[in-house]
Amino acid sequence: FETRNEEVVGALRAKAKVEMEALQWWDALKERIASLSFVLEEEEEDVQKSFAALERLGCLANLEPKDDTKSDDEPTDSLTTARTFLRNLDRKQTPAAARDILVETGIW
Repeated sequence: FETRNEEVVGALRAKAKVEMEALQWWDALKERIASLSFVLEEEEEDVQKSFAALERLGCLANLEPKDDTKSDDEPTDSLTTARTFLRNLDRKQTPAAARDILVETGIW
């Protein structure tokens, strides 16, 4: 067993703290989304941009399956943003999931 120096321990603790804060932030966002009083305009700019990306992805839910696949062949930054946002919310990364969250929050 080898002991770690203070610098390494400090860096590991700082990293763990940042990761914990990020998890808490996502958990709080999930709770706000689940509440009946979610107001997008009161959220941070990054959340607002992610919801704008969700709108684009959600529109794909209304396409025919062949059209949906065709558009997925060339993902854009906004679609990638939407899928990452959904993944962080522990949701499927699909157009239907994007549409569902938009309906649940009252945005659509």
